[in-house]
Amino acid sequence: MDASLQSPRDRSLVRIMTCLMLLCALCWVAGCSGIRGRNSTQTVSEDRFFKNPLSKRKAREIVDPDAGFAEYDLAMAKFEKKEYEVAAKEFKAIAKKFYDYPVEEDAMYMVAECYYADQRYAWAQDEYDGLIKKFPSSRYLEKTTKRLFTIASIWLNGDGTAKTDELIQVSATDVRDPEKVQRKPITH
Repeated sequence: MDASLQSPRDRSLVRIMTCLMLLCALCWVAGCSGIRGRNSTQTVSEDRFFKNPLSKRKAREIVDPDAGFAEYDLAMAKFEKKEYEVAAKEFKAIAKKFYDYPVEEDAMYMVAECYYADQRYAWAQDEYDGLIKKFPSSRYLEKTTKRLFTIASIWLNGDGTAKTDELIQVSATDVRDPEKVQRKPITH
């Protein structure tokens, strides 16, 4: 051993310095550069640790509730002129452009209606399903359910006419005992 490192104090200092150098090398290999991440130009507000997760949501809450309805009215005029394919494209663009706005639900419903009127039943069903998935308690829920029933009866019967008196609404009070199941016919 070197004569200058024989004292216990000197050996302790060497060990501490060695540990510090190893720690620095480890941090450098791991890519640590402090709390701000690798990019030193980030500001504190841009840092992932300090971001406000509700910042985008707050920005969307301050929107005009009537946004998109002017475009919706133009697309509705094309629907009324029976230009279903063009109207469907425009309603889809409105639903995409005004995502999470009040007009989105109306536009999604009208896309499905365009396909239904154009007798593209598979596409209409997909759009109705998408509407129900996005808006489970949609104001169009009853109309959508009736359309889906009509599409199903078209596929089953071929003509779209289903006899609703053949359907039975079932209300099970006790599922374990089949005798207690109450059945009543559906009335209009």
